[in-house]
Amino acid sequence: MFLEHLNSLRPSIKFTMEVESNHQLPFLDVMVERTNSNSIITKVYRKPTHTDCYLNYWSYHSHSVKNGIIHILKHCAKTICRDEITLTEEMEHLKLVFKKNGYPCDTVNRALHHQRNKRRSKEEQTQITEVTTTIPYVKGVSERIRRICAKHNIKVIFRSGRTLRSILSHVKPQPDLLNHPGVIYRIPCLDCDRSYIGETGRTLRVRLSEHQRCCKNFETQKSAVAQHCLEEHHRIDWQGSTVIEKESIWHRKRIKEAIHINSFPNFNQDQGLNISPIWMSNIT
Repeated sequence: MFLEHLNSLRPSIKFTMEVESNHQLPFLDVMVERTNSNSIITKVYRKPTHTDCYLNYWSYHSHSVKNGIIHILKHCAKTICRDEITLTEEMEHLKLVFKKNGYPCDTVNRALHHQRNKRRSKEEQTQITEVTTTIPYVKGVSERIRRICAKHNIKVIFRSGRTLRSILSHVKPQPDLLNHPGVIYRIPCLDCDRSYIGETGRTLRVRLSEHQRCCKNFETQKSAVAQHCLEEHHRIDWQGSTVIEKESIWHRKRIKEAIHINSFPNFNQDQGLNISPIWMSNIT
């Protein structure tokens, strides 16, 4: 009766109600169960469509990410399961799930029985000055960098690169990159395989008009594109000019420009920032 009264108040708003089935009632990720003695126990609830598929152990991710998944599900089980029987059942289920996803039994058992250190108090956190930096994840290399940085109180966070999904899936409409401020761009030549690589905080459309004006006015000192066009007598493919990457932060823009300059045959007047060959061998 109360549900009918609620739904009669405003026709555009409809409420629903769930009742227990077999002494059980799911709520979010918790299964609430009423025992014969009318006491309440809680378990982890999974929808019937749940596949138990998590990040595969052999996927290209750091071990900290994989261990983090085990710790999160363990924490969820300990938070929801309040008695030893349901907690033991959930832990055994997690062992089977992670084995299905390729995780070694030793890794799973060690993570499930590992007691994490208590969080530092605010006073302890203020005493430890820790700098945070983000680097692309390269297996075998990034872990070494993290260990070295940890000795100097530098926290390293790994950032994944482009995935197959990000390359093939384009759900959102592509923006007009010619009018997007803050880009690294490429201007190809029609008569050779070289290109000009540049960066600008303005739009590519504005920067192209400046290069074209320099070609028209023979201003070779202001534009490497004009210098190549006039000295080599080559034609510039203005229509084929493209945005390689978007970047609004100035120092990141300069670094990315230098990386792309070293990745393409070019006719730039300078090669941008000096990047160590050690880094270039891992980036390109």
